[in-house]
Amino acid sequence: MNLESAHRTAILTIALALVSGPAIAQYKWQTPDGRTVYGDVPPPTGAQRLNERPVSVPTPSPTAATTERPVALPYALQQVASRQPVVLYTAVSCDPCEAARKHLNVRGIPFAEKTVSSNADLDAMKGLGFTDNSFPALSIGRDRTVGFEPGSWDRLLTAAGYPRESRLPAGYRQAPAEALTGPPAQKIVVTASPETPSASAEQAEQETQPRQRSIDAYRAQLLERARERVPETPTTRF
Repeated sequence: MNLESAHRTAILTIALALVSGPAIAQYKWQTPDGRTVYGDVPPPTGAQRLNERPVSVPTPSPTAATTERPVALPYALQQVASRQPVVLYTAVSCDPCEAARKHLNVRGIPFAEKTVSSNADLDAMKGLGFTDNSFPALSIGRDRTVGFEPGSWDRLLTAAGYPRESRLPAGYRQAPAEALTGPPAQKIVVTASPETPSASAEQAEQETQPRQRSIDAYRAQLLERARERVPETPTTRF
């Protein structure tokens, strides 16, 4: 091999090494000065494998992040609410009812709301111990009161053991209002169709008709014979 051939071979070998070096490298990283380095062994600080897609961290969906979960009451407030449950009775288009609802929320009282909109609801209220059909109405344990008066309501709530200031946790929501007696039972109207005779009844009728005709024919014959035996009596006229 002459000198010129050896020189060409060396240049070709270097060119192949430069071209294939990054291709066979398994890792790449950047140095502090911004240079990109390729190699078969990752650096001490770790490196990204060539042709490896970066791992993406899934982002929580807005629906999952905003899903509301029931917020538990503090233990002391739970105990009071279980011993002296508060129920607010409201009517439709009732401004004092709205004021009473707002007052209970500001005071931090967990309560259930029952709407009264029918005679059945009024009868149910009487069964609960209310003697007046005034709204709003409030029950605290066994105590009953009608008409919204903030001072008297606060005294009853304090006497029942509820705190004077709100201790409801952040994000707490009152239960939605419900009808006192629920919707009336739906009536089902059933139309009865005339009964059709059964096959056995029709068959019995078909069997009875020839027999009855035979009996009627036999009776007619007996009657005709009886008439032939009796002599005619002359008609007497006056």
